[in-house]
Amino acid sequence: MADIIKTGTEYDVELAKDDTPTLVKIGGTTEKFVPNINASKWDNECWLNINHPDVVNTETETFIDGKAEIEIGDTIHRYYVTPKGRLEYEIVLKTKPLSNKIELDLDFPDGLEFYYQDTLGHDYEQDSMGFTLEEYLSRAYRPDDVVGSYAVYWKKMNNQYKTGQFGMIYRPKAIDSSKKELWLNQTIAGKKWTIEIDQEWLDKAVYPVTIDPDLGYSTEGGSLFAAAANSWSASHDTTDASGGNTIQLHVWCDNPGVNDNFLICIYDDDAGNNRPEDQLLAEVEIEVLNGFDGQKDSNYVIAVAANTKYWIATVSEGGTYRLNYNASDANRHCYRNGAGYDLLANWTDAGANNTTRWSVWADYAAAGGGLSINVFDSISIAEALTPDQPLGPVSVNETLTITEFLSLLLQIAPNVFDTVTVAEFVQAVMSIKPEVFDTITITESVELLKDILPSVYDEITITEYINLALSGVGINVNDTITISEYVNLLFELKAVVNDTITVSEFISMFISSAGVNAFDLVSVQEYINLQFSDMEIAVDDTISIVENIVMSMSMSLNVYDAIAITENIVTTMDLGPVSVNEGISITEAITLAISPHYLSVSDTITISEWVQVMSSLISGLLSMTFTAKKPRIVFTAKKPSMTFTARKPRINFS
Repeated sequence: MADIIKTGTEYDVELAKDDTPTLVKIGGTTEKFVPNINASKWDNECWLNINHPDVVNTETETFIDGKAEIEIGDTIHRYYVTPKGRLEYEIVLKTKPLSNKIELDLDFPDGLEFYYQDTLGHDYEQDSMGFTLEEYLSRAYRPDDVVGSYAVYWKKMNNQYKTGQFGMIYRPKAIDSSKKELWLNQTIAGKKWTIEIDQEWLDKAVYPVTIDPDLGYSTEGGSLFAAAANSWSASHDTTDASGGNTIQLHVWCDNPGVNDNFLICIYDDDAGNNRPEDQLLAEVEIEVLNGFDGQKDSNYVIAVAANTKYWIATVSEGGTYRLNYNASDANRHCYRNGAGYDLLANWTDAGANNTTRWSVWADYAAAGGGLSINVFDSISIAEALTPDQPLGPVSVNETLTITEFLSLLLQIAPNVFDTVTVAEFVQAVMSIKPEVFDTITITESVELLKDILPSVYDEITITEYINLALSGVGINVNDTITISEYVNLLFELKAVVNDTITVSEFISMFISSAGVNAFDLVSVQEYINLQFSDMEIAVDDTISIVENIVMSMSMSLNVYDAIAITENIVTTMDLGPVSVNEGISITEAITLAISPHYLSVSDTITISEWVQVMSSLISGLLSMTFTAKKPRIVFTAKKPSMTFTARKPRINFS
């Protein structure tokens, strides 16, 4: 709840249910406190001044427990903020007044309108919308303090003005000292606000009597209505002098019933017939779950012309969610009953009109020439998508990096990336500027990612990495598993492998020549024999290291499709005295790898001995770390960086 703050002889409070705050000043701007309220919105573009005619002479105000008050003669004026975030203005009558009317003076700019909210029965008589009275009252909801209230609208809506609603002047109530209550009638005519108290009730009241008009400043309508399923509803407004491109559509609503969905879109105007005509862009769907109460938003991007009338239309699938609204001027709303859960490209029917003004609006920005930048450019904030948006702690004259700009966007619209995958985001970026990734090296990409997500390349041992990768399947690097379990694990970790072959087909191809089934357990020696069965060698044969390398290359020819073998060695191994920028032959690489074991490339060893050497090497590799400058990442557009071969897999068991 906002607090009233004393500033000299006046008291300030900022009231805001959403991001459209209203600054309220209490007490006037003279050298002494007077019974006056001045509320302003949108940087003081729109304001409302409320003044009680009581004259202050020597009286002074008090400020206790967040309440400012002043006693003038037989009347006390008290101001405070209610738990609902409204400004409560209590007029306390210490004795029976000479008149049963309280009159306050108003002042406001041209373009501020006051719309009386009558009873639902009155609205039904004006337009039943095709319902019986019982059906209508079951779908419409208007709280007691909204019946007899005034909805106050500014002449502008959309963007920072949202629904255009400046606030609500709720229906006042009288309460005497014996706790008897009475709803009061009020009227606003011209610049005079009159509150009338029943004279008979005043005559019998126990004094003091408190009159308590509330002032609310939220942007959603005070009433709610659940349109029938498949019935179309639309409210209109006119764009400003800039026009531009829409960004999002917004709706104030709730749902006290079962989960529901609704469609929303924009139509142009059927000139002269006061109804929508052609859809600008296909509708989008929004889900409203049971218990929701607030603002719903959806992206909707389409060009809108300047100074042009458009309609925002909705249709409910189940008829349980309710739109906020107020009664306003004639023909604000157009509807079609039973038209179906599909907003067609053309409204196609005359429909009907009434005074309902739904709490819906659009954000749009003036059209511009677009941006032409690459990922390492810096841009000024003035070149950003919409200069009208609040840009937080920076000014329009500053420059910022792409990373900073992305962070800024996320501050303005934190849900920008909520519903897109990384792949979808990249595709979206490339569709806007296809060459974004054309001239960036892997190293540059890694550095850019490090700026955005510095923890991505934290150092991690191979053992930690493997355990992390396997944590989701409940095994660690020291577990023993069957061939079937291993194959299943491959498919769990890399589901795309299964795109063109079933698990059963893969297993059958994998073991078809070995005379075993998928659930057999095999020893390391049996597995090696199985691996080399087509090469007419046995586990006890001798083979040179060079021959082994050649054999390995023939077994898995496409493993490094997107990178040369030399490049792979350079980027994935710590080569000791060899620089990452130097070339190295396979023989030199092997010599470096096996030198700790006192072997040379001309030695001959048995397969069993080779396996032991490789096991030793793997044990050494477990202490290696991943670093940002030597990534094992291969960017390929249309094919994976590793090719699985069915007959001669390169699988190492440790």
